[in-house]
Amino acid sequence: MKQYLLNVAVLAIVAVAMLLGAEVLFRSSPSLIGIPVIERMHPELRSKIAGQLKLPTLNDYDIISSAERSDHGPDIYFMKPNQNYFRPMDKVDEMAGAVDTTTTDSRGFCNPLSAAALKSFDIVTVGGSVPNCAMVGGEKVFSNQLGNILSMPSYNLTVDAVGPYEYNEITRRYYGDLVPRVIVYAISESNDLRDCLRYLEFVEGKTGDRHSKLGGPFRISYVLAFVKASIEVLYKNISATFDPNFRYSVRVQDANVKMNVTNGDLDELKSAKRLRDGMIKPDLFAAPLEKFVELARQKHFKPLVMYVPATYTVYQKGIKFEDERIRGLLRTYSQMQRDWLAKNATRLGYEFFDPTAFLQERATSGPLLYFPADMHPTAEGHKALAEAIAPTISNILKQR
Repeated sequence: MKQYLLNVAVLAIVAVAMLLGAEVLFRSSPSLIGIPVIERMHPELRSKIAGQLKLPTLNDYDIISSAERSDHGPDIYFMKPNQNYFRPMDKVDEMAGAVDTTTTDSRGFCNPLSAAALKSFDIVTVGGSVPNCAMVGGEKVFSNQLGNILSMPSYNLTVDAVGPYEYNEITRRYYGDLVPRVIVYAISESNDLRDCLRYLEFVEGKTGDRHSKLGGPFRISYVLAFVKASIEVLYKNISATFDPNFRYSVRVQDANVKMNVTNGDLDELKSAKRLRDGMIKPDLFAAPLEKFVELARQKHFKPLVMYVPATYTVYQKGIKFEDERIRGLLRTYSQMQRDWLAKNATRLGYEFFDPTAFLQERATSGPLLYFPADMHPTAEGHKALAEAIAPTISNILKQR
């Protein structure tokens, strides 16, 4: 019995020593942990490690809190003025011309630095990650290319990870500083309907950060958090073998280009199925767009809604899905959203522009319009959007 207890004690000492050694190693070299694991740690520890690795943390952002919002939606995170933000990227996107650093102007948005000196703008674009300057930079972002085409001051007011309800909060906060004649809401086919639902679920108390629920030592210890998060990553990777296959290839200048190479954005498929089955409806756009029009009346600007189609819609001709069963589902998803926004434009009081046909034509012969992994517009994609909508905006401004 004594020998048994001695063996147990020795094993316990060895185990504790190994844990302490691993703790020291991870604290001194957190880059060994890996970003997918860090993302699943407790928010406090996640933020601490991100700071060590010089990745963006919550401290690097300005916030409109839920309590400050007029509609009490989720917190909105803004980049701070005059900062550089690093964004990890996939190699295939880097090869397609993506840049990994976003530089903000004196207002905290991604524009050419000269734009921040202007006191008013003819055009302001409000939207989420599509089309913001992530991976293309301020010179090539949609709004700047649009301003260059029209020879008018144009400003990019897009913010990552927000939807139509947040667009209204952003417009309300920054209108007085920009005084635009036209505000363009860039409605993303891929995720803005989802973001409307996300807002509603938040105000109903149905969402939260599940990684914050398990605290205690997992909030403090690098090694314990690493073990927990690694198990979650392993489980996710095993589960991913059963995920729907959302990969496809498109024809670009006589070459087949693989798209959505990481099989991401699976929530688009979920939204598409829910829309097809009547579980959600495009009517989710109604409330935030009504507020958009109300803001336009109060502030005396022209409200313009621009639809931003997803890659699979723009490359509809010649696209090849690895799972062909989703082709019809995604066509329905696109058509139902575009039809609703067009049909309700007059009733709600906004101008509507759909560049889908223009982009589809450009896709048949021009360069790649979307990044293969990130799925956001390339610089050429931003340019095509700007060229498509420029005549419409020119006509609107001539009428005012």
